[in-house]
Amino acid sequence: MRQLTHAPSRADGPRRAADASGDALDLAAQVSVATGTDGSAAGPGPGPWIGPRHTTLLDACRGEPLPVAELAVVAGLSVTAVQALIGDLLRRGCVTVVPPSPPTGPAGARALSEVVDALRAL
Repeated sequence: MRQLTHAPSRADGPRRAADASGDALDLAAQVSVATGTDGSAAGPGPGPWIGPRHTTLLDACRGEPLPVAELAVVAGLSVTAVQALIGDLLRRGCVTVVPPSPPTGPAGARALSEVVDALRAL
């Protein structure tokens, strides 16, 4: 009789969908291709780790920075998958990620108030 074993939980493995600080990548974080010291776009280093999905993300954010959520739409992948792929690219120095800045001033306070009101209405 064959015994069944449980596969290890993904929570036990490394957190791929995280930035360099270990925090989950925010959906509004801006992702751009890292530039080399000569100003040219840095490409992924050689190796078997780069796949077509990594390349799709690099190509999408090569012209201008794009938010994580938009990259998911462009690539046709789930946000979680895109976060993991960006984490791979970030650790290898192929992309830079700029977290969104919190809203400030009267317009920012008004926007936050509207969000809170909408959440309360649910």
